[in-house]
Amino acid sequence: MPPSIDVVIVAYGRYELTEHCLRHLREQTIDHRVILVDNGSTDDSRARVRAEWPEVQLECFEDNRGFAEACNHGVAAGSGEIVVLLN
Repeated sequence: MPPSIDVVIVAYGRYELTEHCLRHLREQTIDHRVILVDNGSTDDSRARVRAEWPEVQLECFEDNRGFAEACNHGVAAGSGEIVVLLN
């Protein structure tokens, strides 16, 4: 059995970049779970991810905690044997 894979994405606003990334991940042929950490976005990114990407595990901070803390939170929220961090 292949190892489980978690892809952790840290996002802060700029939904168009997040959407672009999620579209490319959806096209991948290797099974994986996507964990998106919204790092305190002040736009409508969270609502759009919830509405348009229900398969994505969304973790949210109310304020920007920095890239490292957001990555650590995303990794801790998953259970993959392999973790891929995307920025």
